[in-house]
Amino acid sequence: SANPELVRQLASNANKAELASAQRLRAAEDELRDVAARLELQGERGLFDARENALSRLEHVQRDHRSLTARAAAARLLFETFRDARDDSRRAYQAPLRDKIVSLGRFVFDETFGVELDEDLAIGTRTLGGVTLPFDSLSVGAQEQLSLIARLACALLVSQDDGVPLILDDTLGHCDPARLEGMGALLSFAARWCQIIVLTCTYTRFRHVGDAKLVTLQ
Repeated sequence: SANPELVRQLASNANKAELASAQRLRAAEDELRDVAARLELQGERGLFDARENALSRLEHVQRDHRSLTARAAAARLLFETFRDARDDSRRAYQAPLRDKIVSLGRFVFDETFGVELDEDLAIGTRTLGGVTLPFDSLSVGAQEQLSLIARLACALLVSQDDGVPLILDDTLGHCDPARLEGMGALLSFAARWCQIIVLTCTYTRFRHVGDAKLVTLQ
């Protein structure tokens, strides 16, 4: 009663605010229905199932990746273990084999003779008279002689007291007379520790083997 006009204005403003709020509420409800309809429509198109399938595939891929990583680590460990064992064995054999080849080779060549072995324990280079050459660059006769010396060295290294038998099939066909004499002396020397059997149709090639026993096959 003190200020009825103010009360009427406040009431009118409140009604307008209520109407505006009602309109916003209807708009929000309409938007909610639209979103719900879109979600329902998209769900019917398999998006949820696709998501679940994708998650399942992701889990399988991650599991396969973990398994593959574990197998790769195991394979690497196995490879490195075998490699280290191989390298240790090679180092253990390399020096004695090289020394034995050098000591035997000096029967045929001279005191300047030396060799170096490659990773496969084969002769890689030969040194003679201060000149070092790759094995493949040597003459056929020199390669044949070195190969036989290496075989003798292996046979003798098997046992310090009794080497393994060694069978030679028609070897030394490319040796000159001087080298044949040296190789004969070497075979006679090596025969003290291992049995050496030479099969040949040209037995005169081995006449320098001092204590050889000749067996003729008819």
